[in-house]
Amino acid sequence: MPELNTNAGYNYEVFVSYRKWKIEKWDGWMQMFVTMLTTYLAPCIGSGAVYVDYERAEGGVDWPEHLAASLARSKVMLAVLSKDYFRSDWCKLELELMLRRQELMKGAGGQGDAIRLVIPVVIHDGDSFPEEVRRIQQIKFHDHADPNMRRPSKEYRDFCAQVRNVVCPAIEEALTGAPHFDPAWVEMARVKFDSRFRCGDGSQSINTSI
Repeated sequence: MPELNTNAGYNYEVFVSYRKWKIEKWDGWMQMFVTMLTTYLAPCIGSGAVYVDYERAEGGVDWPEHLAASLARSKVMLAVLSKDYFRSDWCKLELELMLRRQELMKGAGGQGDAIRLVIPVVIHDGDSFPEEVRRIQQIKFHDHADPNMRRPSKEYRDFCAQVRNVVCPAIEEALTGAPHFDPAWVEMARVKFDSRFRCGDGSQSINTSI
């Protein structure tokens, strides 16, 4: 994807974090969701501004460094959350890193608690999430997370309307508060990914003090 120059150092406006199940219908739903997202966001952020990994190869030698750099160079995160999301070490670390950045930025430059770098879209559960995640304002998307959705249909139109009228405005608002890029984020992410996947830490809790 082409590098953006909205702020020096950033490559992407939005990093999409989600649990990959390798189930054809769910993969199709996720691609449809991201397609709608990028379509409706284009007038605001242009094309090529959303990072999403459809082909995650968890055994890839260079993958942690690639993923860490992409996350570090994204302004905000859209996290597609489910109960199973928190069983993935990859997903948990992506979320930890962006929440840590958010905590570091709060209070800096007079921004206070207004800064919001993580937009959670909940497609399943929500009650069993870690406490620190439940405290974040969430977008409830349960009714629209149907892998058997047909086009055209009322269900599909409602799905599109929810992306356009709820999810995209939340992202656009978050982008207005995104901080200037800090090169230290790249090294922090690289070290944490390297450490996590060499040590095999599979705890469920989200650690924002990394």
